[in-house]
Amino acid sequence: MIAFLKLLGFGLFINIFVVLFYVLDKKTKFGTLKYWYKQAIIGVAFGILAILSTEIGIKYEGFNVNVRDSATLSAGLIFGAPAGVIAGLIGGLERWFSVYWNGGYYTRLACALSTCFAGLFGGFLKKYLFDNKIPAWYYGFFTGFAMEVLHMFSIFITNITDIETAYRVILVCAPLMIPAVSITVMASAFFVWQIAKRLNAHKSDWAFAAKRERKGIAQSFAQWLFLCVLIAFIVTCFYSALLQKNLSTNSVDSLLKVNLTDVEKTINLSSDNNLRK
Repeated sequence: MIAFLKLLGFGLFINIFVVLFYVLDKKTKFGTLKYWYKQAIIGVAFGILAILSTEIGIKYEGFNVNVRDSATLSAGLIFGAPAGVIAGLIGGLERWFSVYWNGGYYTRLACALSTCFAGLFGGFLKKYLFDNKIPAWYYGFFTGFAMEVLHMFSIFITNITDIETAYRVILVCAPLMIPAVSITVMASAFFVWQIAKRLNAHKSDWAFAAKRERKGIAQSFAQWLFLCVLIAFIVTCFYSALLQKNLSTNSVDSLLKVNLTDVEKTINLSSDNNLRK
């Protein structure tokens, strides 16, 4: 529980930066900068947050848990795809090279790829699902949830030859990271939504500006959610079967090794006894 609260604490730090940049964009000269300049600045800022999340990760049962994905995902989902991609590349590259100081090697590839993909995923949803509007808080939650499930799944994919260890990593990290990332992204969407209303931002900034629009977005989200659940179900079935097969194979191998070792010891003992005679 303490580790989870620490993750939420850093998630709140990310939420503060989301709110800060949104207010800067709407109420200061920062908003008058060219689109690509703003995206680059926001992308770098959230890339640094992703780095900090990696470096200040919480040690839990021998693993480093963090909310790095929520930084890059929030950048893409709230501010746009370019910001998300830039943040993802910065955070992902740093995670790749972090093994040279204190980063875990086993999940190196999975974490680096997931961090990069999170920014792209958030930007894609903002543009094509939410029509460049701020998603409602519950969409933020499910987006974070889906992204972190994909992150856990990537650990399986990148360690297909060592499923037992991958399963142990996920068993420790998933119960903390999935809800922490989901809540962090949800909070980012919620805070920005509330501030947008208080700042009297144009309704084009808000998702669900009208009933017709709500219906269209809800239908699109439901379709995407169904597709993701279907794919996840198929993949889960496949990997469950593969996991059972590999575990069975490993058990048989271990049993054979034990039996062979016992036979070898028996033969050696018999040989020694015969030599003494």
